[in-house]
Amino acid sequence: MKKREERLEYDLLKTPEDRERDERQKAAEFLREEKKREEFKSQINDLKDSAFDFIGSDTGKNLMFYGAIVLIVFAAIFGIVKLVQHFQEQKVWTGTVAELHFHREKYIQQYGPTSGADWWDQQPQLSYNNRYNSDKVRSYHTESYWDFNGCSRIVDDSYTDSKGKYHSGSHTEKYSCWKTRQVPDYDRWYTYTINRWLTVQTLVSDQRQAKTELTLAATWPSTEGIMDRQFGTKDCSAKQLGTSDLKMILAPSGIQSEQASDPMIGCQQVSPNVNEAYYITYHYEVDGKPFSFECGIDYVTWQTLRVGKQAWGKYYAHNEGFDCNDGHIGEQPTPTKEGS
Repeated sequence: MKKREERLEYDLLKTPEDRERDERQKAAEFLREEKKREEFKSQINDLKDSAFDFIGSDTGKNLMFYGAIVLIVFAAIFGIVKLVQHFQEQKVWTGTVAELHFHREKYIQQYGPTSGADWWDQQPQLSYNNRYNSDKVRSYHTESYWDFNGCSRIVDDSYTDSKGKYHSGSHTEKYSCWKTRQVPDYDRWYTYTINRWLTVQTLVSDQRQAKTELTLAATWPSTEGIMDRQFGTKDCSAKQLGTSDLKMILAPSGIQSEQASDPMIGCQQVSPNVNEAYYITYHYEVDGKPFSFECGIDYVTWQTLRVGKQAWGKYYAHNEGFDCNDGHIGEQPTPTKEGS
């Protein structure tokens, strides 16, 4: 307040010349500040014009284009890394063995005729009813041939005129040359009949056990009473399958052909080949949501399991998917600290 009063008193004591001088100083200072602002605006406009000129130039366009590509590549790499991390993230679940399941198959075979086809010199020895079918491509060989005007080359027509000026040019010229090609080799394709053991019936034993604390005994399907003429019995003896009972003739193609009826036709046997598979079903929860997943397992481990036995494993966080290779029977081991 005191300073303001002193200022007013000073202004009242000023002479007209002092006031005029002060006004001129203020006007000069204002003009200097205005000039600085105009110069600054001019510099900004010059920078803008230079930037727009650079962007509009070929160099600027190329720089922006490649810069955009670099940004896109970096963004794509970053996204892929994040996606891979998300898909590889695994979490641990704990649950139980909810179900035991086995599937076993045996096959009844019957000896009888079946058809086949092969090259004339590859037919089975005991095949019969051998008949020519057609000629087919069996292989290829390389063949050379003369191609008239089938090749082309570029001829240089560049020259320098009498004034020393260089003229560029070229034309395509056709010419004849040797070429190679793949030529098919045809051979005779035959059909035939041959007697073999053929699967005529599949016997299945398939059971599930979901009761707690119970095991499941895997059994094979019974073959009792299935076969009418069992191989190895009196009327279906292996001794009856002899070449002395077969009349062999020479077919026009030079292939042996069997025309007599085979006494083994109609005989049946249990195939030595079987099929077996064993499964367990895990039951677990993720965030209160129940999941069940069936996995194949070896027989030695399967036969020791009971329904309700504890289990644990890992699942993929992105879809709560289960990997059978990460399933384990028993309690989850407690992680130990390194060095302990």
